[in-house]
Amino acid sequence: MVDELLTDGERMAGKELLPKNQKDFRLKSQEIKELILFGEKIVSPNFIIYYKQNNLDNSRLVVSLNKKICPKATKRNYCRRVIKSLFNEFKQSHQNDFSFLKGYDIVVILKQCFVKQDFPLIKKEFFNVLEKLRK
Repeated sequence: MVDELLTDGERMAGKELLPKNQKDFRLKSQEIKELILFGEKIVSPNFIIYYKQNNLDNSRLVVSLNKKICPKATKRNYCRRVIKSLFNEFKQSHQNDFSFLKGYDIVVILKQCFVKQDFPLIKKEFFNVLEKLRK
């Protein structure tokens, strides 16, 4: 069924997309609130990460960024894209032992807009925080 929704370029690139009618894989606002209230928390200098196991086979990721921290929408979207790409890169680099993150709801709240910060430091810190989820 998923193969029908993929274009040839996406099949060749190895991307897996969710069918458009399956919005159940997205975290709803009420689920995000419950996750923040009742989930476990990891704090780092640039991130606050809340996580909790779900009953699904895949992980769901939400990236949140306050307007006060980063007033321009383009910069906020850039920060979201960076975090999502780092998460996907982490999954790619840990394909053999990525099972520890399957079935988690994860909310990443950015403390500051890191547009002017050094990217390798952000990447290292984010990967270290995801490694803490393993424990």
